[in-house]
Amino acid sequence: MYSTLDSIDIVITNEAGEKIGVQTDHRSAEEIESEFALSVIFALTRVLGVRRSDMDLHNIRFHHQAEPSSEFLYVLLATGAEVQSDESSTPQSNAEDRDAWQAAAESAFQDLGQQVFERYEVAPTLDGLQAVESHILDALQNAGGKEENEIGYWTAIAELGAATGLVAQQAFGGRWQFDPEFHSTIPFMFFSNVSDNEVNLNAFGKSERFIEQGLSQAPSQLLVQLNDMAASFDQGQVMFGLKPADWSLREMSLCKPLIKNSKEHPEAEMPLVAVVRDMPNTTQTIPHTTSEEEAEALYEQAQTNVKNLEIEATEIDLGVKAIVLQGDYYACEKVLDDDFMRSMHAQLETPLLAVTLPVKGMALISNGAELTCVGTLYAIACGQFQEAPEQDRISKMVFVFEDGMPAGFVATDMFDEILESEEE
Repeated sequence: MYSTLDSIDIVITNEAGEKIGVQTDHRSAEEIESEFALSVIFALTRVLGVRRSDMDLHNIRFHHQAEPSSEFLYVLLATGAEVQSDESSTPQSNAEDRDAWQAAAESAFQDLGQQVFERYEVAPTLDGLQAVESHILDALQNAGGKEENEIGYWTAIAELGAATGLVAQQAFGGRWQFDPEFHSTIPFMFFSNVSDNEVNLNAFGKSERFIEQGLSQAPSQLLVQLNDMAASFDQGQVMFGLKPADWSLREMSLCKPLIKNSKEHPEAEMPLVAVVRDMPNTTQTIPHTTSEEEAEALYEQAQTNVKNLEIEATEIDLGVKAIVLQGDYYACEKVLDDDFMRSMHAQLETPLLAVTLPVKGMALISNGAELTCVGTLYAIACGQFQEAPEQDRISKMVFVFEDGMPAGFVATDMFDEILESEEE
């Protein structure tokens, strides 16, 4: 199926004994031409995605029912893939021309984005993009997911991503580029420069999450972030932002593990402490390429601002004595204020604190020297983590604080066994 973007249709062995991944397309040449931009995006995704698999393929072959047009054939051959049709017995192939397929992708994204806004009769603006999101979400609501409606699913993602890039391009300039890290199934990101800061938009990854999770993951949020950045990037208050271990921007952003020596425990899914700017509508990450001197100054600013943060710290009864931190978007980051955490030691009358950070905006603290307290916090953290939207999750781990500072974490295997037995 021409719209199967995340797998190989068939694997064959050629006369030389080499494995060839075959991607099929049963459409006529006229059908391909009628949606040329989408066809280019799908075809590039199908060859670039397969090449990163561990199947030890010698090459990729596109097999078409009908001979593709010369323009489409040019794009396919530029990828270095073989091309064959029912009308030709011998596959055609050329050496890969990366510049050619990159240019074809850029043109396809531009054309598809324009087509989307024309279809819904809205302008390529933030408001227009939000209208497109609403139309596409409504259309998919009763059409089924990826398994039931594969063509509609991937078409929606491609259209939303292309539309997002077009709005960004018209507002800030920039271009599409191949993403070798494959942060999304369609492996391209939109790169721009806003207020002298290089930014990249994972528009297709955001679109995938939008289709799966709804408005909380709308691609238009990326444009809101750019608008914030353009308005006052260097004016946003510097803060710490706790992020999950698998945060997609960890390699690009200024951040460090919550516990310094966590590399000694690779099995631990250690949350990250990112340095961010608190903007009117969003938080902006800071590039990992920031100089060491500037990074140190930013960490100091964030530490000062966390200490000045006022939150609600309420003592609660969970069967054990505990304190919940809430009342502010950055409530869970308050655990990074060592003076505040020392006051928690005093209030709970213990030299060791057990701390959980399951979701954004909330933290739970109890006596880290009492096994019952640790187990109770872990059980609650697991429940809150699972029930929260994916974008709000941080960690299910239980951390141990000593003298107001994160000092380690608790091995929770024993508690997992207890929770599993209770579920049974």
